[in-house]
Parts: sequence; structure tokens; C-alpha cells
Amino acid sequence: MSNQLFTLETLPGDTNHLIKICNFNKKDLFRIQKRIYKASLSKEHSKVKYLQKKLLSLKKVQSIASMDFLQEHKYYCDDKDNHEVTLTQKLVYLALEPEWRAKWKQEFSRYYRKDNVSDTFQSIYDVLGNKEPKYILHLNLKEYFNKVPINVILQKLHTTPKIDNLIRYWLKKDLLFKPNVLPIHISRWENPLGTLLIDIVLEDFKKKITNWKNDNNSLQVIQYKNDIIVIHPEKRVLQTILIFISDWFNELSTKVNSIDQNITFSKNGFDFLGFTCIHIQQNNQIKRRIFPSKKSQRQILKTTHEIIQKLKGSSSYCLISKLVPELYVWGDYFSIGQYSKVFSKMDYLIFQKIRTWVFRHHSQHANKNYFKQKFFPPNRIWNFKGSLHRDNWILTGEKRIENHVSMVHMIKLSWFKNKRPYHTKYSDD
Repeated sequence: MSNQLFTLETLPGDTNHLIKICNFNKKDLFRIQKRIYKASLSKEHSKVKYLQKKLLSLKKVQSIASMDFLQEHKYYCDDKDNHEVTLTQKLVYLALEPEWRAKWKQEFSRYYRKDNVSDTFQSIYDVLGNKEPKYILHLNLKEYFNKVPINVILQKLHTTPKIDNLIRYWLKKDLLFKPNVLPIHISRWENPLGTLLIDIVLEDFKKKITNWKNDNNSLQVIQYKNDIIVIHPEKRVLQTILIFISDWFNELSTKVNSIDQNITFSKNGFDFLGFTCIHIQQNNQIKRRIFPSKKSQRQILKTTHEIIQKLKGSSSYCLISKLVPELYVWGDYFSIGQYSKVFSKMDYLIFQKIRTWVFRHHSQHANKNYFKQKFFPPNRIWNFKGSLHRDNWILTGEKRIENHVSMVHMIKLSWFKNKRPYHTKYSDD
């Protein structure tokens, strides 16, 4: 199958591989997925399995899977075997998803499932409110899924023998849920097939929570991929949910460790997807705040420090070329919260590290004016994402490439605009 999915070519002078894909037409994929969806609604199980087999065999669909993989993994890969598995998993996901989407059409209509980080925190912000503090239960569905026996998973899935064997192999080899080696601000990528399997196996568990929500309007449930946030003013309600979880897993002959520590109080705050969500008391009023967590702040400072230490003897051009991408993805990810004070603090701390690097790198020049003119040109206006910023302390670098000089400059996190399209505006007061 792998030879039909993609062609790999070794890049000159590198061990990475470039994925080359052929032209594709998504209409063929959508047509089959629509037929699978309708057959699932009509409960024609044999027809569903037939169409899934057909979808897996189409070369055009294999091209689409390759294209999706290419976009998600930034156009290159360094492990041929690993990416063959990932592409095959993408194909299986394309075959299974419409079947289960049809089955869940009406069941989770009141379930707050979000597909992006911005919408997730908009929902959390709205649910927290400004009236009273609340208790929060954070459930990582992946942890519970890993405790379910493989036979129970496959029995619940009830799919074709080919898909059954593939999923059994991936589960035994732990190829569905690999640790995410990328920092949270660079990638929150999750295997869509793994997320789908979690939803399938824990279907009854989610139904029960949905029923609790229907019976109690104060109970709010928000899901983002493999994480669920349950919010309620009373702690005992969340403890009831935890008791149900333990009982449910006991029926599967699976033990679950005590997870009472997953319940937090909004005044103490809780971390989620790299952000801290908290209620604070201000002027006799309760106000909600969402901002980059301390762990995320330490992470970008650590990354900056490691790059600077690694490039002690390099030029400012090289240093900027390494630092700017890291700062850009971090700032872009966290620019959906109440970030202004945090970003200003990060700018100050990062500048101190850069300033130290400049003085140590050119310690032979005692004149500080030399440093200022060479590395931090004054009275300059910098263009960042269409906005102009005047700043006298922006590190610059240049490099001659053939017949022209290429110039680069640092960016400041405070230059990022709040990109969140929320209806309820945050306040940084």
C-alpha cells in the first residue's frame, strides 16, 4: 500500500525525505463518504463495509491522505516507516469517520465539542462567567482509553477484517498515541484516528455526561480533541461523575487510579492547552482571566536560552533566523488570550538574554555606542504583519547572498494583535 500512497526522495545532503504527491480530485472521496454516511443512517451495515473497502482501494483517496499529511507535517519527514503508518491511519480515518458521524448525529447535539483552540477558550470564558467561582473537572480521554482491553475496542468498532487487523496491530505496537515531541505552542497535532477511536469506545461514557447535562443546566461540558472540561458550581456533582467513571471501568475489569486531583477550583486556576484559566477577586468583583501559563512562559524562555547558548559564536543573522520562528509560533498561538502583560514581560526577559549575547560575542569592542549602532539601529520603523512599530532596541543582522545583502531583524511578542474573534471582549484592566 505504501508505494501507492506516496513517493519518497532523499533531499540532497540531508536525511530528510520529501513527499511527492500526484493530482487528486476530492469529489470522489466526498461521494463515497456521503454514501457511507447515508448507509450508516439507514443501518445498512454490509453496504457500509463494502464502501469502506472501496474507499481504501482508491488511488485518488490515497493521494488526498498524502496531501493532508504533507500539510500537517510541514512538507518533510525524517522517518519513512513511521510516515507510511501515519498515511495508512489517515486512510482508515477517512473510511470510518462518516459511519460514526451518522450514528452520533443526534446523540451529542448539546455537547460542546470544539475543533480549534480559539473556540475552545471562547466557550470556557463564557461558561466561567463573572458571577460566582466554579469547580472544574479535567478529563484526558486518552488516559482512560489506554486502560481499555484491545478486544473490547475492536468489538465496539465492529468493522471490516482488514481495518480490524490494522487497528489491532497499531494498538499492540502503540502506534496510535505517540508522545508529541513538538512544543505545545508549535503543534497540538493529534492523530485523528486515535481521537475517533476514543470517541467510539467511550461513547457510553460521553452519553452519561450528556444526560447529566440535560438534567442539570448548570453543568457545562466542553471537549477539545482528547480533553474534556466539565464545569459546575458544586464539587459534589463532579465527584459523582468520577464515581461513575470508576464504576464504568470496573465493568471492563479495568482499574482506574484516584483522579480526585483533577478537580480544581476556579479561584485557584487550572492549566489547559498551555493557558491558565482563573477567577480573580478585583474591586469586590469576580473576573475571569485566560493567559499563557507559567509553564508555557518558562518553555519559550528555555528555548530562547538554548538557541542563544548553541549559537554563541554565530552571527546575529544566524541567531535571528533561529529565534524568530520560535517566537512567532509561540506568539501566534498565545495571542488569543489576555496576553499583553505576559508578552511585555517575555519581551523584556528575552531582550536581556539577547543583550548579554551581544556584549559577550563582541567583548573586544569596549565602546557601547558601537554595539548600539551596529546591532540596534535607532529611529527605525519595523513592519510586522502589516503594522508599523517604532523601536530603538531591535536586534538586526545581515548576510551577503550572491550579489545582494539580506537583512533580518528580531520581533517582539507585544507586536502580535489579538486575533480572537470573540463576541465577549477580554479586559486587561
